[in-house]
Amino acid sequence: MPKWLRMLGLLTPHAWALPKVSALLGFAGLFFGVGVWRFRFKLS
Repeated sequence: MPKWLRMLGLLTPHAWALPKVSALLGFAGLFFGVGVWRFRFKLS
């Protein structure tokens, strides 16, 4: 991508929100996985 187009992309809000959202989703997935792993299933 040209440098001016990358600079233009930094002006949009989603350019700044994406790293934070991906980190939140990563932690949510990690803790969900730990919770499912630690949850004791009882099928009757």
